[in-house]
Amino acid sequence: MESKYRSFTFSTSFGTPDFIKTGTRPVINHITFDPVHNENDKQLAREVLDIMQGSTKPQDLQPDVYSYNIVGSGGHFIVRANGIDGVPMPMNQDKIKRSWDDMKIYNDKGILHTFIKDELVKSYNSCNNSVGFEYNDPNYKIKEIITPTNNKIVYTYNEYVNSHYITSVSHTKPISTYENGQLPKGFGLAPETCYNTTQNKESILTSINFPNGVVEFTYISKLSGSDIERKDLPGDKILKTIVVKNNSGSIIRNYELNYKYIQSSETYSSDKDYLNGIDYRLFLTSVEEKNTGGIYKLDYYEGIKNPTRISNDQDYWGVYNGKENTTAIPTVRNVVGLQGFVIGSSGANKEVDITYGVLGNLKRITYPTKGFTEIKYENDEFLKDFTLPDDYEIIDYPGYISTDSNLQYDFSINQNFEKRISGTFKVIGKQNEPSAVGGCKIQIKNLANNSIIFESDKYSNWSTNVNDGDYRISILPATMYNYECEAEFVTIEKIPKESSDTGVVGTLRIKSLKSKDDKGNVITREFSYKNPITGKSSGRNFGESFFDPVVYDEIPFKPDEVTFYTSYLQKLSVTNNPGWQTSTVRGKAVGYEYVQEIYKGEGITFKKQYKFDNDHYNNYGYRPRNVIQLFWPMDG
Repeated sequence: MESKYRSFTFSTSFGTPDFIKTGTRPVINHITFDPVHNENDKQLAREVLDIMQGSTKPQDLQPDVYSYNIVGSGGHFIVRANGIDGVPMPMNQDKIKRSWDDMKIYNDKGILHTFIKDELVKSYNSCNNSVGFEYNDPNYKIKEIITPTNNKIVYTYNEYVNSHYITSVSHTKPISTYENGQLPKGFGLAPETCYNTTQNKESILTSINFPNGVVEFTYISKLSGSDIERKDLPGDKILKTIVVKNNSGSIIRNYELNYKYIQSSETYSSDKDYLNGIDYRLFLTSVEEKNTGGIYKLDYYEGIKNPTRISNDQDYWGVYNGKENTTAIPTVRNVVGLQGFVIGSSGANKEVDITYGVLGNLKRITYPTKGFTEIKYENDEFLKDFTLPDDYEIIDYPGYISTDSNLQYDFSINQNFEKRISGTFKVIGKQNEPSAVGGCKIQIKNLANNSIIFESDKYSNWSTNVNDGDYRISILPATMYNYECEAEFVTIEKIPKESSDTGVVGTLRIKSLKSKDDKGNVITREFSYKNPITGKSSGRNFGESFFDPVVYDEIPFKPDEVTFYTSYLQKLSVTNNPGWQTSTVRGKAVGYEYVQEIYKGEGITFKKQYKFDNDHYNNYGYRPRNVIQLFWPMDG
C-alpha cells in the first residue's frame, strides 16, 4: 500500500502539465487532424511536440485529468483550453475555477473549497537529460472550506517528506527503421529501458481545525528500530495516529494505525536510488481505538509469489498475472515494417489470471466485536463488440507475378484483412539492380473504378495502404531494357475465432460479501452483473480494444540551430505500453449497466437490482502509426 496524503490530486498519462508555459492549451480538431497523411498536420504535430524547435518545455495536447473529493460531491474534471473553467466528468453542478496559484470549487450548496498549489513534486525521465522532461507537478492541496454562513474548516501542513521513487518503466525495442536522407552514424539510437520517477518533497497534512475542535495527524519514518527509513518508499512517512479533540482539548477519538511489509519474491538489480524499495509493499494491518481498546484487523490475499512494483508479469491492465515473463513487451505478429517486410516479435504473456491478480487485495476485516466481513473477487467482464488480438487466426496470402509467367494477379480486401499490401520488386537473377527509366514497373489498380493506387519503377521493398475492395497487381514490361522482372507480395487476413461473446479484463469486481457477528449470525450478499433481458454481461468496455504495442516515430536531423532539417529517421518500435487507455475517469475500463444483489440472512432472502447510466464510449483509442495521440476531447 502506498500512502498518499493528498485531498486533491491530478494525474496525466503523457507530456507536461497543462498551462506550464502559457495560460492556454493548444487545441486541435480531433475529427480532421491526420498527421500521417496530411503534411500540414504532420508539421503541426512536430511543432507541438517541439521536436524541431528544441524547446526546454515541450507541450502536449492532452488535458490533465484532475481527481477531487469535496463535501457531497467528487469525481474528475479537466480544465478548458482557456485555462480557467473546469469541466466535471461526468457533468454535475460543481463550479470549478482555476487561477495560477489556486483552484476554487463551489458545490451545489454554495460551499467553497479553496485549494493551494504545492509544487514540491518533480518528475524525471531517466532517458532524457533535457530539462524539458523535468517539471514540477502542480499538486493542489485543500486549504479551507467555507460555508455560506462563513463557518470555516482550515487545513494545516507542517510535515515534509523527501523521497525519490519510480512511477513507471517503459521498455521499447525497434523492429523497423528507414533513413530519409543523409544521417550521422547511430542517429536516433535510444535506450531500450527508461524509468519515469518522482522526487517528492511535499508537505503533508498535520491538522484540520473546525468550529468544534481539531483533528491531528502524526507520522513515523520507519516501522521498527532496526529500519533505517521506510522500506517501500525511502524518505516518505507513514501515518501513525489520528486524534480528534474538542475545543477544550479533551480527546474524543484516538486511533493508532499498524502496518507490515510484504517483500517480493522477484529480484531486480539496479544501482539507481529510485529503484530502492520496489520489492516492498506496505500494508495496513490494524486500527486500534486507544480510548476503548477496540481493534479493527485487516487481512489480505497473499501468495508465495509476490511481484515487484515494476514486474514484467502484468496483464494488459497492469494487474499481476504470475507468468514469469522475461520482458514486458507483448508478442506481436505480422506487423508491416517501414520497408515493406512483415515482422513478428515474441514477447510477454499478457493473459489475465485471477489466481495472481487477487494478491494484495483486502480479504477480511475483523471488528472489535470479533465479527468479520470477508470479500471475494472476480475479474471484470464485458460484452464484446470487437475481438482482442488473440481471438484471431492469422493467415498470410503470398502472391507472385513476373514477366516470364503471369503478369497480373487479382485479389480482394475485406473487413478481416489488414489494410496494407507489401512485398519486393526486382530484376530476375540480379541483386541490387538500380531502377531506370524504361525498366519494368509494378502497378496496383482498383478494379471498381480502374484507378491506379500504386505504381513504382524502383527495384526494392515496397508497401502501400489499401481499403476494402477488389484489386489487380501487375508488372508492366520494360520498354527500353531487356529486363525480366518479378514481384512477391503478401496480404494478411485476421479471421475472428469462434469464442465467447464475453471479454475478461484484469481488474477486479466484488463477487460476494460474507459477514458474521459475535453471536454467529451470518449474512451473505452475492453480486452478478448481467443484463436481465439478454442474460449476458451488462459490462461495457470504455478502454482500449486492441492493445497494439507498435509505436511510430519520426526523428528529424537538425545539424544546428539555424539549419532547417532536411533528413529524418522513421522508426517503428514495440513497447510495453504505447498509451493504451486501460482506465477511465471513473477509474476502470469496464462499467456496468446492471448489478444484481442476492441478500441472505436474518431468516430472509431477497434480490435487488441496480441500473446505471454510463457515459458514452471513448472514441479516442490508441492509433499505432500516429505521431500524436488524441485521447480526450480537446476543449472539454
